[in-house]
Amino acid sequence: MDLLGEDGARIAPPAPTPDARRPEDTLRRIDARTLELDGRFRITGNGSADDPYRIPWELLTSAMGIVDAESGALVAPPWVRLVDGTYVEISAYYSTPVRVRLATNVLLTLNRWDGCCIGLPPTAFDAIDTAMREPIDMKGLHLIRFGTFRGRLVVEPVAAGSYLLGLYRIEDATFVAK
Repeated sequence: MDLLGEDGARIAPPAPTPDARRPEDTLRRIDARTLELDGRFRITGNGSADDPYRIPWELLTSAMGIVDAESGALVAPPWVRLVDGTYVEISAYYSTPVRVRLATNVLLTLNRWDGCCIGLPPTAFDAIDTAMREPIDMKGLHLIRFGTFRGRLVVEPVAAGSYLLGLYRIEDATFVAK
């Protein structure tokens, strides 16, 4: 929705405020396997392939107040950059853009969405483009699928003009459990 001034001219929404802290300034170690990021997000694990960080969706969606393609603010917040390049585990709804029996790429989303009419369409902050190590079997009747995935998280904005299309990718992913 556009905001209009008294003269009828469009008023630009305020630009997001960048967070100038270094990533390590947002980190507090609770114990050998638990980290607290930005005083808000607790993750467990050590970030390796054998013991990935178990990350909450709230950590990923928190970038919403910082990243904005329209204003050119494309740097993720420091607490999100801490997990960039590490191995993560996350539970999510998953789907493919077209109906296939075996999928090598899936879209992980926070909210249930059928691609059309049921659920909430994802944003760049609550969706993860995921490249599977091995194809995942997509047969079955149900369009809504939920599971847990592991892989290496890449935090990298993908923008087209003033639109942020994506921010997160998981590479070399494995399907852990339904």
